[in-house]
Amino acid sequence: MSTAKAVREMLEANPYIRNGLAEGLINFSALARKMTPELEAKLGKKLNGDSLIVAIKRYSDEIEGRAIKKDYLHIFANSQLTLQENMAYVILERTPETTAKIESLLKEADWQIGELRIVVQGAQRIMTLMKNNRIESLVEEAGNRVIEEIKDKALVTVHTPPESRLTYGVIAEIAAVLSKKGITIDLITAHSDLHFLVQESDAEETYHTMREFIRKSKEMLETKNTG
Repeated sequence: MSTAKAVREMLEANPYIRNGLAEGLINFSALARKMTPELEAKLGKKLNGDSLIVAIKRYSDEIEGRAIKKDYLHIFANSQLTLQENMAYVILERTPETTAKIESLLKEADWQIGELRIVVQGAQRIMTLMKNNRIESLVEEAGNRVIEEIKDKALVTVHTPPESRLTYGVIAEIAAVLSKKGITIDLITAHSDLHFLVQESDAEETYHTMREFIRKSKEMLETKNTG
């Protein structure tokens, strides 16, 4: 991989640095010094500082004027987070028996503590996301109608304002932030709620990363509003 491509990938994965470059707020030399250790580890070689500055400047020239939109910032700044651990999902053959069992489990939901269940039905299959202990009884009863079962997941939900549904690029911005941390996600959307299913080992980092993302969005929105 070329140095220029590695620089581009790193900058594309960090919307706040990208935003700062687009608005002309970042010193190229300081950014090059900060990026050097990670880039050298990625490329496996020593890098020349001047070549990094040139690559950063070229990228900055390309994106000039493409800062994160204010409506993005408003959405992120007004979002909230929830985390549910010990989650699992199962994909089943869609039959009257499996559908009836899932419906009975939904009636047992403890809505007072915010217990979340998600069900997605297709023509031949049905997928449900529930707590581990509830999935166990479903899998036991379904028997050979189970197509796939994955346990020990965590669900980080970003509750965004309703207008996020009509705003292009919101999911891409969040996915880029999590991708930079090396976090693999499965995404389920429900109205303006974005549910990110991750490994339980990534739950704390995912939640912390999104909390910081929301905090920085609030700071940037305040700066824009007062500037």
